[in-house]
Amino acid sequence: MLEICEIFGPTIQGEGKLIGTPSVFIRFGKCNFSCAGFQVEYETPSGTKKYACDSYYAVDKEFKDSWVKYQSYSDVVNDVDKYSYIDSIDVYLKEYDENGNDVRIIEFYSTTEIPKDSGMFGYPTQIIYKADAALDINHTYQLFVYNPYTKNMACNEKPVALAGKPRISESLTKTTIAIPENSMNMKFFTGVNTTKYLLRIWFYYSEDLIDNTSRQPNPILWTLGTVSDNSATANIEKNLTISSGSDFFKRIASEVKEDPNVYRRRTDFLVYEIYSAAIDWDLYVQSTFPSTGLNQNKLYYSNLKAYNTETGEEKHVMGFVSSRAILMRQYGDLAYPATRDSLMHGRFTKHLKFTDSY
Repeated sequence: MLEICEIFGPTIQGEGKLIGTPSVFIRFGKCNFSCAGFQVEYETPSGTKKYACDSYYAVDKEFKDSWVKYQSYSDVVNDVDKYSYIDSIDVYLKEYDENGNDVRIIEFYSTTEIPKDSGMFGYPTQIIYKADAALDINHTYQLFVYNPYTKNMACNEKPVALAGKPRISESLTKTTIAIPENSMNMKFFTGVNTTKYLLRIWFYYSEDLIDNTSRQPNPILWTLGTVSDNSATANIEKNLTISSGSDFFKRIASEVKEDPNVYRRRTDFLVYEIYSAAIDWDLYVQSTFPSTGLNQNKLYYSNLKAYNTETGEEKHVMGFVSSRAILMRQYGDLAYPATRDSLMHGRFTKHLKFTDSY
């Protein structure tokens, strides 16, 4: 016997690893979590007022008479199959100028062909809705998600500002990048409306094989860390101190495997990335960071609202609307001689046959 308190959708997943994916949700009864942190006030069928999570009707057994009883999983699947997934959601972005006047509407289209890229919002799932448009850092934006079948609309309550792109310091504008085995400082300047930064380096390399062919394996990612800036203003110099650049060479050693068919390896180039995330992203992540136990006493944050466009009835919605920016800088090689020597002759990577020969 399966007790289901509701099936709803189609909608868009607003959190977790499948964020952005068209979904139909099945909410089971008898939830065993105790999420007091949400502090939603509700009234039971008997008239008792309580505080609990937003899904109290799936937790509180006083609502059990409203739960639908299914005899098997196949019965549930048959009901879910009645929901339409394809082209069931309209997504568009409304742009406003500095004075709050309408500028344009940017329509999104669905796609399953473009892999979701990496970064702060990166997951191994795919982008489902995409728009090709140049946005204005001085303008604000409001995202609308509309279900034409249910007439339900979700959008951010107020237009949000875009995350500004950071810029790197002069010391990092050379054609090569130095990564010492001891501590190092990665300096950059902040972007407007941004509170969190993620710094990473990609290492691209090629392998020459004994059969006179070459190949380029997947690049190696070294995540340096994150930096916060609660002021959310532009052009403030920030610094991320890396305790040991040796971690870069250890990362290469862990990813590159010895292969008797490879007689040498060559550095192709490196890419330094700084992702910047807007204020709403930081607030949402802080409030939804997973708890370690069943009693999830945490804050709840969302900048969304939802309503039925015909009746005006308010609807429940989870998730948030935010933005990110990315600064990318490509370097032709590691700095010579120190960093190159560490790669070719250092204790972590000397066995991997990296060379200066091209």
